[in-house]
Amino acid sequence: MDDGLRDTLAQILAIFPFNQLTDEEAAHCLQYCEFLECSPGTKIFSTDEKSEHLFFILDGDVKVFGTRQKAALGNGVFGEGDHFGEEALGDGNVHKTRAESVSQTSLLSINRKNLSHLMKIYPKLNDAFVLMYQSWKVANELVLTWLVPDEKLQLISRRHKIIPVLRLISINAAGLAAFALLLFAAFTSKDFSQLLMVLAFLVLLGGILSSVWGVAEWANDIFIITNHRVIAQRQLYGFFDSRQESPTSAILSTGYDTSLMGRLIGYGTVNLRSYTGEIFFKKLPFPQTIFEYLEFLRGRVTEEKKAEEKKLIQSTLSGRLGGAVQNPAVNIKPSTFSTSLTMIYQSGSIQDWLARFFQLRQEKGNSIIYRTHWWILVRKTFVPFLLLLILFLGFVGRLLGMLASLPEIPFYTATLVLTVISALWWIYQYYDWYNDQYILTKDQLVDVSRKPLGYEDRRSAPVKNIQTVEFKRKGLIGLMLNYGTVRIQIGNEELTFDDVYAPSQIQGEIYQHLKKFQDEQQRLEGQRMAEWITTYDQLKRDQGPKNSQPE
Repeated sequence: MDDGLRDTLAQILAIFPFNQLTDEEAAHCLQYCEFLECSPGTKIFSTDEKSEHLFFILDGDVKVFGTRQKAALGNGVFGEGDHFGEEALGDGNVHKTRAESVSQTSLLSINRKNLSHLMKIYPKLNDAFVLMYQSWKVANELVLTWLVPDEKLQLISRRHKIIPVLRLISINAAGLAAFALLLFAAFTSKDFSQLLMVLAFLVLLGGILSSVWGVAEWANDIFIITNHRVIAQRQLYGFFDSRQESPTSAILSTGYDTSLMGRLIGYGTVNLRSYTGEIFFKKLPFPQTIFEYLEFLRGRVTEEKKAEEKKLIQSTLSGRLGGAVQNPAVNIKPSTFSTSLTMIYQSGSIQDWLARFFQLRQEKGNSIIYRTHWWILVRKTFVPFLLLLILFLGFVGRLLGMLASLPEIPFYTATLVLTVISALWWIYQYYDWYNDQYILTKDQLVDVSRKPLGYEDRRSAPVKNIQTVEFKRKGLIGLMLNYGTVRIQIGNEELTFDDVYAPSQIQGEIYQHLKKFQDEQQRLEGQRMAEWITTYDQLKRDQGPKNSQPE
């Protein structure tokens, strides 16, 4: 094997799913691949073109443009090891996106015919390519508003398709059986029971609605992997809505479990563990392939971090040895992921207007202050407000002569005293609500609970130790008014932002804050490294003449 072929083979084995093959199998796959070199700005394919090739990036960057803002499909810059053009894995598909090279780029291309051939020969490639195509189809259906500018989707998967099928069979079988029994009882009764007839059709309608609800619940349970984080999103209409996520760098281990039935059908549970948190998703298709892909992405994140550190060291050393004063921080590629925090409560809806009116989110300097939902304020102040309303109506009624039997002076005196007490009670409850704050600072998360005339409880934890961030909305009122709880696992400490408005957006804002903090720490680390090297160079110059003199 010549050096060129050996280098190409090494590049192939560094890409998922070819990294699961042996050297001989990967070398055999090379016969079915084409290699393309693209200069910056080269159009690779356009929207609505027939899809014929699946592409893997060997070197360089490719920009994929989605057709919709915040669409799950496309909208990202893909780099070494990424793939795109999954439409080619299906028949008769056209591109829903367009792609062009950003820099000098090397691509590996496989046409549809060769893809089919490789999938027949190698089961591991078959599972991976089928998973890629299913992920593309799911992404084509979704618009994820919480995605940030440079965040790109690597994988989206629902639970195995057998789950809604089994659910439909069981619900419809039970509904039809109950319908048949009630209908039989109605026709065999002495005086044809109309009540049983109506009840039979109500049971049938309930079965149909339950089937639709069950399929919708399956469609809303999604497992997502991006280049920054892993997300488990779950929604059960009328009951709860939650999203649990963890930064890829915070994941300590991954694993998967399968039962006998799961192995026969092809589904299992994927587990991800951080220091104290755990994310799991049950009954995913191709659990071993998803596990292997997660391991590949975790290894790539580690290698990318090492490569950035190496470039930083090389840049700093070359600047110092060349005698130039160079700040290594300027060589750190800025992340658009953290350049601007998500602007929330700006949709123009009534709920967002109320959120701004009640100041449920405030920015003060570098801090963001969240308060509990205005519905919590309504609940706290309802009784004193009701008393004030009753006293006001009684006062108006007395002025209009409707309560003339009551003594005038005692009535007005009691009304005044009770009004003052109720007003003070209302003010106390308002400030009790207003003083409960959740604060997101540059480097800390703070939970402040303060009574107007009592104690103050303040808990804080560093942003840098965030392991998992999860939000959940429970109950019909929570879903309708869009409030819930954001849970942040920080080392051994757990902070909860309870009853906050738009918890999904707050979760995203916390995660963006974490990325901004990490970028800032990287910049500061570069500066510290520069100071160390500067000090070393200075000491070397100071000691040089002394060491050159004879003893």
